[in-house]
Amino acid sequence: MAVIDKTKDEDKTLCWGRGDSDAKGFIIQDGNGVAVDITGFITGLVKAAVFGLLIGLTACYLGLSVKPWQGSNGVGKATTNTVVYSLVAVMTADAIFTLIFYAYGLFH
Repeated sequence: MAVIDKTKDEDKTLCWGRGDSDAKGFIIQDGNGVAVDITGFITGLVKAAVFGLLIGLTACYLGLSVKPWQGSNGVGKATTNTVVYSLVAVMTADAIFTLIFYAYGLFH
């Protein structure tokens, strides 16, 4: 059974469930025919959660490693290192996710 809810924009339709279309589940479709299936939606949520965890843990670790005698200079260096390490961690995790998702056929 499909549930269709027209939003305020007449160009967008939100569908949930299984219908007669070739939809695999959850679809957000706009007037251009662009759609996201449930697999892409869930993999995006998983990646976002892991990226946030990586950034948060990196920031906490480097921020709490600043010694009191280092002062604002130590905080500045920790912040710079956090940005660099987080960027590298997110790019590495994204590459790993891409390999895993392609191996399991989650990308089309």
